[in-house]
Amino acid sequence: MKTWHLKKLEIVLAVSILLFSIGLRINAPTADLPAHITFSGSTLTDEGNQCHNSRSKVLYGEWYPDDWRISNYNPILPWIKYAIFKVFGVGMLQMRLVSYLFAALSLLFFFLTLKSYLHHNFKFALLGTFLLGINFLYVMYNKIGTFETSIIFWVILTLYFLEKFRLGQKHIFLILAGASTFMTFIFKSIMAYILPLPFAAYILVHLLATGEKRISLKKGLQNILFIIIGILILLIPWYLFHYLPN
Repeated sequence: MKTWHLKKLEIVLAVSILLFSIGLRINAPTADLPAHITFSGSTLTDEGNQCHNSRSKVLYGEWYPDDWRISNYNPILPWIKYAIFKVFGVGMLQMRLVSYLFAALSLLFFFLTLKSYLHHNFKFALLGTFLLGINFLYVMYNKIGTFETSIIFWVILTLYFLEKFRLGQKHIFLILAGASTFMTFIFKSIMAYILPLPFAAYILVHLLATGEKRISLKKGLQNILFIIIGILILLIPWYLFHYLPN
């Protein structure tokens, strides 16, 4: 059994790495990314496009004064940015605050998921989180106010819920995994190709299971149904109350 001093040391190390990783992201918060990071130039243009409706609502009182409806499919992130602009004003730093928050949450849940999957191996979980936290490309995209950082958070959260189900076999975690997966679509509809993620992850775990951990095909299909229920819980209200009216 771990001593209190060892547990305290682990907590200090985990918090230190998390704070260091966050520091990399908030350093020079209004700077542009390196020009060579992508050939498309999207890092120079997408931030403005993706917060256009939120900025218009604050400055002009309308979401679509020029009929540019980027939030038609993706309502939540524009609302979050609108709230930030409303409180703190419109600006480059304010636009990127959401990415900083989701980046921090991503690292936290990545650590928790990895630690659980590795049978509470703190050292390797911390090492994996550290490597993700200092990954140059990941850090750079976490620094700007585009959809990608929040999308990665929902993917990691989906894996976290699937891991929780693997340990406790509670169907609520499959429902939450389905809902978390659909959030990737709500945050950026072009990410619809991520929707098969929980099914693929669950099926892979099922195929690799051996002995007592292996379940019947009927039980496996029932579990997949709970993932679908989680998706539908968000899909139906999104379609009825946001997509159709707009």
